[in-house]
Amino acid sequence: MTIKEHTQQQLAAQPIGYWTREAANLVIGRLRAHDRNAKVHTTMREGIDDAEYAATINTLRRLVANLGGNGDLP
Repeated sequence: MTIKEHTQQQLAAQPIGYWTREAANLVIGRLRAHDRNAKVHTTMREGIDDAEYAATINTLRRLVANLGGNGDLP
């Protein structure tokens, strides 16, 4: 999503509640994505304890850094 620059006239021409609906749709979409991602993360981690998961992530970070990438990304 990109942020658009709007003139005061454009903003004033919008019906009352227009920006509220737009913001509400954005929030609802983000909440749905958060729920979906949490379910996928739970499914992905089934049978993998925290130590194994951390070791795997650290290994992948080292691989990325060895190839010249940023291994410090979250």
